[in-house]
Amino acid sequence: TVPDYKIPFVPVIQEDEEPFSMFANLQEYPWMLDLLEYENAEQLVDVIEKAVIQPAMIKSDQINLQKAGIIRKRHAKDYY
Repeated sequence: TVPDYKIPFVPVIQEDEEPFSMFANLQEYPWMLDLLEYENAEQLVDVIEKAVIQPAMIKSDQINLQKAGIIRKRHAKDYY
């Protein structure tokens, strides 16, 4: 289940459906990504790489850095 494993979790739900009642509680976990809504299966397949796989891989890298004890850094020059 989501609380037991520190792996990226990308929830997907078809548009007009409602998430289960405890879903909001799961969003407290940092490895839980935002809910992705889709209109139909074709649309989901079209965006799966950009909307599901890539965000999950980015989150996985962040989790691995935390596990390794590596300090995340930013630099002011990146904001010019």
